[in-house]
Amino acid sequence: MRGRRAHLRSSPPRRAGAARWAGWLAAVLAAGLAGACGNAGGAASATPIKIGFVLPLSGTVAANGQDERDGWNLGLKDAGSVIDGHRIQTMFADGAADPTTALTVTHQLVENRGAQLLVGPIAANVGLALRGYIASRGIPTVYMSACSDELATSEKTPNLILTGWTCDQPSLPFGTYVYQKLGYHHITTIGLDFAFGWQVVGGFLKTFE
Repeated sequence: MRGRRAHLRSSPPRRAGAARWAGWLAAVLAAGLAGACGNAGGAASATPIKIGFVLPLSGTVAANGQDERDGWNLGLKDAGSVIDGHRIQTMFADGAADPTTALTVTHQLVENRGAQLLVGPIAANVGLALRGYIASRGIPTVYMSACSDELATSEKTPNLILTGWTCDQPSLPFGTYVYQKLGYHHITTIGLDFAFGWQVVGGFLKTFE
């Protein structure tokens, strides 16, 4: 870095951070549901709070799904899994990063297994595929990863909370930088051939053109 010295701060391991975030998220969301379930004292003998977690445990991004599952479990272990006497019961379902499969298991979580809250998925195309069902059912849902641009703009729904960035956000400033600062006016892009990749490249092109 020309004449500058980079100062790097040490940060905790990624999995530890994910665990703290997962535990905090579970506690906050479950606390809201606990109020609707009623108070049965401090013992975990009341009706459990059922959270349906849709994530890829098989397929091309299975490692990401397994990390998210492990972080969630570790977070609950660290923060506690009982809210106002209600035990948090997490039901994991493998969406395999496939829109059709994920929609099927989401139906099962809500209609057959009684999920009161949904979390996930990871892949942007799956997040878009689930949006219609989530909106029609009105079930509280949190997307920690699958944040397609449409879900924050034209297809927003009040019961769907996006906690992260939209797919195009990281690449939006990069197009301007490459065009104006670096002076490149002809660029070939390579991206993943599904919603996430399209929007990452699209964010770059939006500010590059």
